[in-house]
Amino acid sequence: MEAHRRYICMFVITLLFLAFFGMVIRKPTLIWLHTATKEDAFLDRRTEVTGIDADILFVGDSSLIFGVIPERIEFTTGMTSYNLGTSVWGFVAAGNAILDDYLTKNRAPRLVVLYLAPWVRVNPPYSYKMEWNIAARMVLAHGSVVDLVRLFALHPKAYFPFLQDVWNRLIFGFHLNVDAVDEALSTLKRGRGWVSGDSPLVGTWRGMKDGCAKPKFLVAPDTAYINEFRRRLTARGLKVAVYIAPTPDCDPSDTGTRTAYIGIADDNPYQLPPRYFLDDGYYAHLFRKGAEENTDRVAEFVLHYLGRERPVKVERRHLSSESEPSTSTPK
Repeated sequence: MEAHRRYICMFVITLLFLAFFGMVIRKPTLIWLHTATKEDAFLDRRTEVTGIDADILFVGDSSLIFGVIPERIEFTTGMTSYNLGTSVWGFVAAGNAILDDYLTKNRAPRLVVLYLAPWVRVNPPYSYKMEWNIAARMVLAHGSVVDLVRLFALHPKAYFPFLQDVWNRLIFGFHLNVDAVDEALSTLKRGRGWVSGDSPLVGTWRGMKDGCAKPKFLVAPDTAYINEFRRRLTARGLKVAVYIAPTPDCDPSDTGTRTAYIGIADDNPYQLPPRYFLDDGYYAHLFRKGAEENTDRVAEFVLHYLGRERPVKVERRHLSSESEPSTSTPK
């Protein structure tokens, strides 16, 4: 019996030590650079978003990262913008913390646009299988110890994946990767948060094909979160809009998303050709060509929502937010 007690005590102490060590490494840059990959920097968004002072701030999941080009928004509207999108798991766990951090460090925007794929929810039930290690890392990077404890209390399933993630990084994933992190952060900086679906950071993907199967994700608007988002920011004197990201028209007759968001979203959800979307199983990530068409629609929405006229334009210059050559061509 005594041996069992000692084993249990050592096991608990080890778990607590790993959790504490994970909290300790949340700030030191040296540790971060020795355990991060391009995907970490890209998804976790561990960037200093200071001095942005955008007129239009977009916040949301990864459909936003690939779907809205700030430079193109500025050309159409005459107003600066910033894309504060992150992974769906990070958004669920730390979206408010990331947004609050931005608002603390930058001038208040004229408009905050909550931009979500139609099946994204902050509260369960979730449409995706949650990657809790990524969610916990987001809280670790952008929140506090209290936020991390709250995450584990609300989502106990996050605890062990997080500990495993810390262990794997510190023991098996400890490597100098400064160039990879710098490359990812430079891409994000050039695009003001936007990353092209054609970028080498994303990998090489084919476009979805016409007649694709409809997504099987649950479309159930998270009205509790959306209403609280509006209330919280309105209380700070900010203007808020909710925009539902486009989906591929695998079935042009499908009006389920549009119907589900009547009276909830401020836009009228629409579909785009499947070839504009990465065939990665998420039905939400756009190639550059799709992002350009989508951004033009978003820009028109912003102008209409704010009651502004289109500014007088000079000849459109080449939009070069991301200069990497294309590595994938939608088919």
